[in-house]
Amino acid sequence: RHTDHFLELGCEDNLCLGCDFDGIDKSPEGINGTADMYKLYDIFKKNFGSTAEKIFYDNAETFFKKIPVQ
Repeated sequence: RHTDHFLELGCEDNLCLGCDFDGIDKSPEGINGTADMYKLYDIFKKNFGSTAEKIFYDNAETFFKKIPVQ
């Protein structure tokens, strides 16, 4: 639902998904850690098409490329 909302707001080129599982009481069924992220990607790909690649990789890569190296 959160992803739908942010995409409705026009955040397709800004939305990124992290995989920090620290501090959560319960994870989604079948997602037990970073080794299961491909399952989440498959769900996003099914629901959001090519935007899944942006959310899982491209948007973060673009962001980090904009940060000047010191």
